[in-house]
Amino acid sequence: MRSKQVPFFLSTFFLLTYTIAFSQTKEPLRKQLQVTENKHSVIFTYADEIVNEVFVNPPSKKATLDDILTTFTKQTGLRFQTLGTRYIVITRPAEQSRPMLCATILSAETGEPVMGATAQAGPQFVVTNEVGYFQLAGSSDEVVIRSLGFEPLVLSAKDFKAECPPLFMKVRYTTLEEVTVDDVIATGIEEKVDGSVTIRPQVLGILPGLPQPDALQALQYLPSVKSAAEAAADINIRGGTNDQNLVLLDGIKVYQTGHFFGLISGLNPHVISKINLTRNGTSAYFGESTSGTIHMQTQDQLSEKVTGGGGINMLYADGFLSVPLSKKISVQLAARSSLPSSWQTTTYKRYFNRAFSNSEISRPDSAVSNQNFFFFDTHVKLIYEATHRDKISTSFFNVSNRLEYEKEASTREQKKSSLEQQSIGSSINYSRLWSDRVKTTIEGYISGYSLKAINQDIPVNQQLTQGNDVLETGIRLAALVQVKKNFYLQTGYQFFETGITNSDAVNNPAFSRSIKEVNRTHAIFAEGNYSMHEDRTNVRVGVRGNYFSKLNTATFEPRIVFNQRLGRNFSTELLGELKSQTSVQVIDLQSDFLGVEKRRWLLSNGEDVPLLKSRQISTGISFNKNGLLVSADAFYKQVEEILTSSQGFQNQLEFVRTGGAYDIVGLDVLLNKKVKHLNFWFGYSLAESNYQFADLRPSRFANTLDIRHALNGGVSARIRQWEISAGANWHTGRPTTNPVLGNEVVNGTINYEFANSSRLQNYFRVDVSARWHFYYGSKCRSNVGISLWNILDNENVLSQSYEVNSSKEVVAVRQLGLAFTPNIFVRLTFN
Repeated sequence: MRSKQVPFFLSTFFLLTYTIAFSQTKEPLRKQLQVTENKHSVIFTYADEIVNEVFVNPPSKKATLDDILTTFTKQTGLRFQTLGTRYIVITRPAEQSRPMLCATILSAETGEPVMGATAQAGPQFVVTNEVGYFQLAGSSDEVVIRSLGFEPLVLSAKDFKAECPPLFMKVRYTTLEEVTVDDVIATGIEEKVDGSVTIRPQVLGILPGLPQPDALQALQYLPSVKSAAEAAADINIRGGTNDQNLVLLDGIKVYQTGHFFGLISGLNPHVISKINLTRNGTSAYFGESTSGTIHMQTQDQLSEKVTGGGGINMLYADGFLSVPLSKKISVQLAARSSLPSSWQTTTYKRYFNRAFSNSEISRPDSAVSNQNFFFFDTHVKLIYEATHRDKISTSFFNVSNRLEYEKEASTREQKKSSLEQQSIGSSINYSRLWSDRVKTTIEGYISGYSLKAINQDIPVNQQLTQGNDVLETGIRLAALVQVKKNFYLQTGYQFFETGITNSDAVNNPAFSRSIKEVNRTHAIFAEGNYSMHEDRTNVRVGVRGNYFSKLNTATFEPRIVFNQRLGRNFSTELLGELKSQTSVQVIDLQSDFLGVEKRRWLLSNGEDVPLLKSRQISTGISFNKNGLLVSADAFYKQVEEILTSSQGFQNQLEFVRTGGAYDIVGLDVLLNKKVKHLNFWFGYSLAESNYQFADLRPSRFANTLDIRHALNGGVSARIRQWEISAGANWHTGRPTTNPVLGNEVVNGTINYEFANSSRLQNYFRVDVSARWHFYYGSKCRSNVGISLWNILDNENVLSQSYEVNSSKEVVAVRQLGLAFTPNIFVRLTFN
C-alpha cells in the first residue's frame, strides 16, 4: 500500500512545482520587491499604503537592478531613491514638494555614523545611509528613530533645523552575542563567535522533510546533533542521552519537550523567536547538564500592532495572536492541538504506528479497542515596559499528551487504561538598565512535570498505577557590566529546589510505594568577555560554583571560549568546559508506563544515583569567503557516574544497575555553498564512543549511541515565491546485542553475546519538501506546503531486542523508523 502512495505524492509534488514555477501573471509589487531584495542584496523601505494594491509585471530574470527600478517606476509612477549601496526608499512623487526634515545620526559613544537606522513619522519611513544621513517628508507627527543596539530617539518636527544637525543615539548594552556566519544550511541559522548556533524559526528557510519550522528538529541538521530514535525531542548531542541536555524556554527548565511521545516538538515554533544551541563552551550562566544546552526564547519586544496567524496540517492545528494592550503592555497567546483521532489521516497513522509500536496497544493478542490519543500545548506571555529602562515579562506554557484505550476480556468485560504526560512552567523576569553600561535582571520560575499510567490486567483483575512527578522552583540574579568598550563582565547567583517523586500502586494484592527526593542547589557564577585587535580576537572565560544540599557536595566548573580570526577568511577556536547534573532519567523495565514511555526522572542522592559530571574540550577551524563555508571541529568528551539503567539496554544488562562512564572522540565537518538562489550543504561526523563499567565484563564496550559515521546533505532553492528542498541522511548502524548463534537459549533464558558487540543495518533516508508563499494585499501572507519524509520508503531499524515465544524460540522485536510519510500544510499570517 505504501509503495502505491509514493508515485501519487511524487506526481502531485512535481505538478505543483511545474505549475507555480512557470506561471507568469501580474503580481503584487510587494512580492516583486522581496524577490529583488533576495536577488540583488538590497533593502527597500516604504510606507505600507504606498505599495498596497499595486501590481506589476515581473521583470526579466536577466534584468539588472537599474533595469528593474526603471521598469517599476514606469509601471507604478513611484519614485525609487537609492541611499548608499543597499537601501532604496520608495515614495510618491507628490511627497517631494513637502518640507523635508533631515539629520545625521551619530553614536553618542564613538561619534561614528549610525547606518541603517530607521526614521519614521506616521506612515513615512526611511533609513539612514552610510554616513548616517536621512531626510523625511515634513509632518506634524513625532519622529521616532530606531537602530539595533541603540536607545530609540523620539523627537518632534521642531527639533529639526534647516542645517540638518547631528543627533546622537545612546548605545544599548543588552547582549553579548556576535554573529560570525549567517544563513548556515538555511536562512535563519547563524553561527556565533562563541561556537554556539542560533536558529530563528520565524525566518527559517525550508529544510528537507520540514516545510514548517520545528523548534527542535531543525537542530538535527547540524553536525554532532542527532536522534538515534528518529524523534524531534529525543536529541543526542555528541554521544549524550537526551536527559543530559538542558532545555530552557524563557528561562524555565523543560522536562518534557515532545508530542507523540517525542516524535514532534512539544514547543510551538510559531511563538519562539530564537533557539540557541551550545555543544561546548557553555556560558557559566547555565548549569545542570552534562551534554548540550538548548535555550529557547519567545518574542521579547512590545507589540506595536495586532499580529497573528494560524495553520493546519495532517497532524495538528494551531494559532497565535500578539496584541498591544497599551503603549507599554502587550500580550502573546498561542495554542496548538492534535486533529481528532477519528480523522485518521495518512500522516497520523504513520506517527501513531511509530509511537506505539512494540507496546501493548500494537500487539495483536492484546484485545485493545477504542484507542484515543490527543495532544495540545498553550503559551501566554505578557510584556510590560514600564520605562525605556525597566521591563517586566511573564511567561506560561503547558504541554500535554494523553492516550486512552479499552481492554476486553473473554467475558466481554471492558476496562479503560490510560497514559497522561503533562509539563507546565511559568516565569517572571524583571530587567533594569541602570546606565549605558550596567544592566541587571532578576528572574523567578516554576516548572512541573507529571507522568501517570493506569494499566488494567483484566484476567487477574489487577490495576497497576505508575507515576513520576517533578517540581522545580528557582530564582536567578545577574548583572551585566561593560567595564571597557571591549570588555564585558557578567556575575550572578542562582538558587533552585528540585523535588522528584516516583510512585507505584497495585490493587490486587494491595501494594503501594512512593519515594520522593528533594535537592536544593546554590550557584554563583562570574564570566568575562574580552575582544581585542578590532574584534579579531575574542575570549570568554567563566567559572560556576555549585553547592548541592542533598549531597553535601560542591563543584567548581571553569568554562572557556577562545576565537581568533586569521586574516580575512580564516578563524580558529578553542572551547572547554566542566559541568554537572543532579537529575537523570532511568528505565527500570521496558514495560514501564504501558511500554510507551519507559523513562522516569530520578534525583541524585549520593547512593544509588550519583552526581553526573562531564568534561569536554574541542578545537576547530573555519573558512568563509564568497558564499563558501568550510568548517571542521575535533572534540573529546567524557561523562562520569552514568547508570546502566539510563542507557536503554534491552539485553543481559536490562535489569542491571551499576555506575560507570562514557567517552567520545570525534570530528565534525560542514560545507555550505550559496550560489544565487541555491544553497548546498554537506555535513559529516566521525566519532567513536565507548562505555567503561568496572563491574561488567568486558568493562569497556561500544556506547549504545555510538554512531561511527554520519552523513547528511542537501540543496534548497527559492525561485520567486516558491521554495524547494531535498536532502539525504545516512549513518552506520547503532550497536546492538544478538543471541549467540546456535545456542540462543540456555535454561529458558536468552544467551546473549557480549553487550553491543554487533551492529544494526545502516540507516538511510531521503526527504523532500516544498512551500509556496502568496499574499492578500499588504497585511496577509499565506503558505502552502508539502513534505515527503522517507520518500524511498526505506525500512530503517532503530533498535532491536529479543524475546522467547511460546514455542521456546527466540524472536526479534524491532523498532522501525517512520515509513514514507507525507504531510501537507496551509498557513495564514497577518500583521
